[in-house]
Amino acid sequence: MPTSRGTPAGQALSTGGSLPTVHRLLMRSAGIVRPVAGLALLTPLVLSGCTKPVPGVTLVAGGSAHRADAACWSQKAGTPVQQQSCTGSTTTVKVRPNVTVGISVDKAIRDAGWRITIGSSDQSQQLTPTTIKDSYYRFPIGAGLGAQTVPLTVIAFDSSGQALRGVWKFELVPA
Repeated sequence: MPTSRGTPAGQALSTGGSLPTVHRLLMRSAGIVRPVAGLALLTPLVLSGCTKPVPGVTLVAGGSAHRADAACWSQKAGTPVQQQSCTGSTTTVKVRPNVTVGISVDKAIRDAGWRITIGSSDQSQQLTPTTIKDSYYRFPIGAGLGAQTVPLTVIAFDSSGQALRGVWKFELVPA
């Protein structure tokens, strides 16, 4: 009976022994080995896709939305971050005076609670007296913005409401 390679089954290509038989067995099993090897190569790609994405914050002002990456975020709720060590990027947003600014947060931030601080670190103030538990918060930017750039920081807490879990930084620039 001929094989797919054109050599009759059981017949060696040379008179030297069993090497062609082993080769034939390996070729037959290659149909199984190749897909398994391919799967092994793809496994790291599949497993790397299992990490949770970092939640984001979107600031809406004057009809445009600006999504910010976290300056820092702890994937483990019980492992707090230090705000001073959050050296990630700052998202710059042009804002006109006397406009309403909105901040939208992802579910992971909303569920545990978050706050907004405005101003530089030595003169910052919280916009709300309590932790926000909603997905969206709006507030007016008054004429006091003038020609100055104002830092705005969104701070996320863990489920206890005490430990800092993440920080997002914006810079409000007069338009």
